[in-house]
Amino acid sequence: MSEIHSKESAFEALFASLTGENAALPGVAMAAFREDGIFHSRAAGPLRVDSQDSINLRSGFWGYSCTKPLTTIAVLQCVDRGLIKLDDTVASILPELASLDIITPKPDSEHGFQLASATTPITVRHLLTHTSGLSYDAMNPLLVAWRKSRGEAPLVMSGLVIKACSLPLLFEPGTSWTYGCSLDWAGVLVGRLNGNVTLGEYMATNIFAPLGIRNTSFHPFEGPSRGSHMTQMFCRTAEGALRQIESPYPERAPEDSGGMGITTTPADFATVLSDILKDKPLLLRPETVRFMFNPQFEVGSPQYKAFLKQGNMHAHLTGERDGEPSISFGLGGLVVLDGGVRNLPKNSLSWNGMPNIGWFVNRELGYGALFFIQLVPPADQKSVSLMEAYWDFVHQVAGKKDKQ
Repeated sequence: MSEIHSKESAFEALFASLTGENAALPGVAMAAFREDGIFHSRAAGPLRVDSQDSINLRSGFWGYSCTKPLTTIAVLQCVDRGLIKLDDTVASILPELASLDIITPKPDSEHGFQLASATTPITVRHLLTHTSGLSYDAMNPLLVAWRKSRGEAPLVMSGLVIKACSLPLLFEPGTSWTYGCSLDWAGVLVGRLNGNVTLGEYMATNIFAPLGIRNTSFHPFEGPSRGSHMTQMFCRTAEGALRQIESPYPERAPEDSGGMGITTTPADFATVLSDILKDKPLLLRPETVRFMFNPQFEVGSPQYKAFLKQGNMHAHLTGERDGEPSISFGLGGLVVLDGGVRNLPKNSLSWNGMPNIGWFVNRELGYGALFFIQLVPPADQKSVSLMEAYWDFVHQVAGKKDKQ
């Protein structure tokens, strides 16, 4: 048996075991694509427990952090058009970020933390690379304590972007790395740079319309389908069972979050990622697209070390759970450096969405893939194993096509 058939057999066997009778996973959809579109796909499972429809590439999924590469593209369009530069400070457009405090532990204080004024202004690049110092409140115990000291609960899932993301910094901008609401603020930046439109209005005109995308939105229940295309969300219980839940992010969010608010379909998202593969992309200048894949910090730097400490954000994408993997962060996702990683070839751009979604693109090899599911908490091992098997198969299929 050839290697490609062996990889396909392994993937199909795992796919059948996890999505068949007594499924260990809810519905899934996955696709591999080149610049001219999808060349392989698989999907299985019911759209919702109360529906006779099956999941397909046109089904709607809560994208969560799949919003971030779309917002990154929107910001880079503003850069391409001369509205702002990557290393411009943002305080004149986002005055909410002009005078922030840095929060640090102080165990002997009333609330367990102390605040001191930051001295470094936040730039556009800081927002796009998660080096601004901004996190999500529920992700850091210091920020949870800060909220509590104000009589507030974490607001990360409120749909109130500015209120939820107005937080102390965890470090001086540019000196470290932390995942959080930097891209949420970047979405606000885009709106204000373009006449105070909403982020959804901006994306509809400047990203979705040029690509012919029709089923991606911050407000799926307001469109023609009234949300009938949306896939059911599940959580895995401590006992390993699947339980039907509502999306943790509000179905009718009052504001458009550039960090987590988008709903999209596998077909639509593949269309966006396919444009990144083109020599003459529709959305960005060719040199801007190439720059997305440039590492924004070096291996061994303080930013790199902090990035590794949050391995739960990326280990399931790279397959590297120990050591010092050859990765950095680009613009829109992590980038794989010359050493490569277990799941991805060098020069790949990749990121995820909280409900165990994953994607990658590789311009040098000319292909990418995505894995869509609606299951929390993230890094579910059964989901990860199927995504890894699919990507392994795609690498073999695409590699063989490249040699033909």
